[in-house]
Amino acid sequence: QNAGEAETITLTNIKNPVISGTTGTYTIKTTTNGNVDIDQDTAVAADTITAASLASTNVQPASLKVSTTGNVTVFFTTSNPLPADGKIKITFPNSLGAGFILSGIGNSDASSTDISGTEWATVSGQVLTITRSGGLILAAGSLVDDLVIANIKNPDVVGSTGTYTIQTTDATDVVIDEDTAVLADTTTAGALTATNVQPASLTAGVTGNVTVTFTLEHALPATGKILVTFPAG
Repeated sequence: QNAGEAETITLTNIKNPVISGTTGTYTIKTTTNGNVDIDQDTAVAADTITAASLASTNVQPASLKVSTTGNVTVFFTTSNPLPADGKIKITFPNSLGAGFILSGIGNSDASSTDISGTEWATVSGQVLTITRSGGLILAAGSLVDDLVIANIKNPDVVGSTGTYTIQTTDATDVVIDEDTAVLADTTTAGALTATNVQPASLTAGVTGNVTVTFTLEHALPATGKILVTFPAG
């Protein structure tokens, strides 16, 4: 080729790194047939690898009743291998202003038969990190459908939880696979029991007192309300 000519070469069957982040700089050289350097650039601009997608994702509380503490099961299928010392991070939403409470989670409250070794749970804010140890690499395309975390408290109010995030990372927290929009859940109201609405008089047209009785399943805030809907008439 002549000096000054622009050249483009396509290389096939090259696999990207399996973690996200900068590739680092490349080097391009031209040489003689005897590998003597002619031209070179040893600092060709780096690229940035993006995280691959997790498939079949779900974060499912065993109960969706407000203020209930219980198990949550996490589901996902890997696109890339999860290292033996890798991590799984689940971000619980706080869209209701009174989000999931993770402070009750203990270090040994995460377990899965789909993931070999031991799972160690830690919490920072709304992020639950599960760190692996003593197991084998989890291969690309592996389905995890029994990762159970105990002692997670549901939001205290009814409504959409907002979306969750699930990420797999290496030991240094570099993201491998992720889904940042895992389907939201909708919390449901608790049940009042021993309920009654009793007028003091049941004579037509009489004005008087009505006594309302009920037993709470969950605490009523000091600034909360009690709503009683009377039937027509």
